[in-house]
Amino acid sequence: MRSIDPDDFRRILLEPVIFEATPVYAFAGETITLKGKRYTKTDVVLIDGSPVPTNVYSDTSMQFSAPFIRGGQHTIQVKQSDGTLSNKASLYIKPKVDSAKQDNKENEHMRVVPGRKVTLIGSGFSENSIVRINDQDMPDVTLLSPTQLEFTLIRPSTVEQNPSGEHATARVILSDGTPSNTLNIVLDTFSMLVLGDSVSWGQGLFEHEKHYSLVGNAVKARNGNIGFYNQVLAHSGATIGVDDHTNTPAVDGEVPVSYPTILQQCDLFAGDPTQVDLIILDGGINDVNLRVVLNPFNQDDLSKLNKTQFLDNSKILFSKVATTFPNAKVIVTGYYPPVSEQSDLSAVEVLLVAFGIVTQGIPGGVAAGFLTEHHLKIIHERSLKLATESKLFLQQAVDETNATLTGGKRFFFADPNIGVEHSALTKDPFLFGINLDMSPQDFIAAERLISCTKAGCTGIDFEICKRASMGHPNKKGAIAYANAIYPFL
Repeated sequence: MRSIDPDDFRRILLEPVIFEATPVYAFAGETITLKGKRYTKTDVVLIDGSPVPTNVYSDTSMQFSAPFIRGGQHTIQVKQSDGTLSNKASLYIKPKVDSAKQDNKENEHMRVVPGRKVTLIGSGFSENSIVRINDQDMPDVTLLSPTQLEFTLIRPSTVEQNPSGEHATARVILSDGTPSNTLNIVLDTFSMLVLGDSVSWGQGLFEHEKHYSLVGNAVKARNGNIGFYNQVLAHSGATIGVDDHTNTPAVDGEVPVSYPTILQQCDLFAGDPTQVDLIILDGGINDVNLRVVLNPFNQDDLSKLNKTQFLDNSKILFSKVATTFPNAKVIVTGYYPPVSEQSDLSAVEVLLVAFGIVTQGIPGGVAAGFLTEHHLKIIHERSLKLATESKLFLQQAVDETNATLTGGKRFFFADPNIGVEHSALTKDPFLFGINLDMSPQDFIAAERLISCTKAGCTGIDFEICKRASMGHPNKKGAIAYANAIYPFL
């Protein structure tokens, strides 16, 4: 307490006074009314000491617009022309979110891509604000101004799945816990399609081991856990199917059947083909036929077969894919030498019997010794020819397809680079082989046996189906395929 003299008392009675500010909690740009006494026409309102445009209507009422300043608590005073100040009142600026933009571009649908920076446009933002998407806090929040807040968008753990775009809400929370309104946004998604034969399908592997699953995990990790949608139409045994109009129902992907052909798979896609972002594709090896490739007694011109399937017919397939899926990046994967001179001779004999290439028995599960080093050399040469020529022709098919496209190339060739040292039945195989007792080497053989029975396989087809993992990438091989694809993502 302090004593005042009469002059102090009279001076205070002449000062402007604020009785109330309405509303006390307001958005930037909202009209604020001050009720009080002793206002004059030249009075101005100060917000934290800075003047704002003021309209004085009477000696008891004036108005101003809440400025676009940081959110939170602020001090109001009235200042007269001679410098006289009123008492202090409070005004709270609430946060408000109006829109979102990314890459300095706004869009009416508020569509944003996870894994990248997003800027919220609004008002009343302040230091240490929190951005929440579906009530999950986002990282790297930076205040650019009271009207712009930047953060890194991570797809929240709780979001309703929608391949066309996942709907979510965005809010800003001030450091004192005051929330903004909610803004509806759409999270961009990633759509992948897998077309082709048993290699694309991932014969003999668990789902999480397949190369397309590894690629999917990489896509999500690189894009803020983006909503990832994958449709797998590839299956064991699929041929390219040029001029083949046979149409039979699909069976379990582990069962080697020609249909649906890879061309037919394009037409079986469920969804909007314009929204497919990435296609993993292979094809041609079943048209050439591995039983022809590995048969040392076969006299067919393998080079002619390779050119027909991996170049001529592949270009027909690629054209179909490019037309059907006009916005997709297409990664074409290559093949490898199934066996080589480093493969175990005895096990190769078992492999040929299991493939039905030769019919000589194997007493007691031990190879009969009907193959010579000469036969193995022929098999190796044909195996290597398949790998080498398929790569050359597929790359050529990719290049010639890109040359026909407008808007830049969309097809890319990914070589898994599985060499002869990693063929089946070598010391460090990247491919499944077969055991000397003719049992398969994969871990889903029991489930596949059930599928073979349900699909109605009989005779040699049933025996091949049981051991269908032979010659296909194992877990190491799948990683090699994924590593070949990553650079093109």
